[in-house]
Amino acid sequence: MLWSVKAVFFNREAGIQGVAQACHDNAIALQDLRSTTGRRGQVVDEIVLASSDGWTSRRIGDLMAAAGAATVQVIAVDADHPEAHLNAERKARLAHPGGTRRNWHGMRAAG
Repeated sequence: MLWSVKAVFFNREAGIQGVAQACHDNAIALQDLRSTTGRRGQVVDEIVLASSDGWTSRRIGDLMAAAGAATVQVIAVDADHPEAHLNAERKARLAHPGGTRRNWHGMRAAG
């Protein structure tokens, strides 16, 4: 299962190290990590994880919180129906002041 996680950490350096260690300890593959600037200048880490079956968004969120995340948003990415995730992401982009010109995991949204 693929997961898209957005997290803001109390201590970013320790948080990223904690995520990497937690992924290693739980046999979760850290696929992508990218940082963007969020509201009020906070650094938002966008993380893509690949886990085995049995993981839930709540469990992934708990893993991030244990690694030191202050806030977490977890979205399951359906590999069989990626358009469902992209449509939700596109709606969120249209509502965002930055619009649709922002890259998301290396892909550009259809505008």
